[in-house]
Formats: sequence, C-alpha cells, structure tokens
Amino acid sequence: MRVLIVGLDGATWTVLKDLMEEGKLPFLKRIVENGSYGYLESTISPVTGAAWPAMATGKNPVRRG
Repeated sequence: MRVLIVGLDGATWTVLKDLMEEGKLPFLKRIVENGSYGYLESTISPVTGAAWPAMATGKNPVRRG
C-alpha cells in the first residue's frame, strides 16, 4: 500500500475547489477525485505551529509538552 499525504498550509477548500473547477489545479483535482480529502482537525485551533507536529507525531500539543 502506498500513502501520499499532501498538506497545503494556509489553503482552504473553498478556494481550492473554485480553482479546481476553473481547471487551474488539474493535478490536485485528480488526487481529490481518485483519493480522499478532508479538513484539518488535528488541533484546535488548526494553526501551523501546533498542527504539523501533531500530524507527524500523533500527539496533541499538550502531550508533546
């Protein structure tokens, strides 16, 4: 099994979906159509400094210290 995780820091699905529909992001559109996508729920609030380490370690910011 192969897994590819793509994280677009600062991107929102509302903007990305519009760009994909306009044909401006064909590669991302293929990934979404053939795979899965979702909203970041790793941390509350989903800010970069806390979210990326949470995704990489599987621990929330409190548990990482």
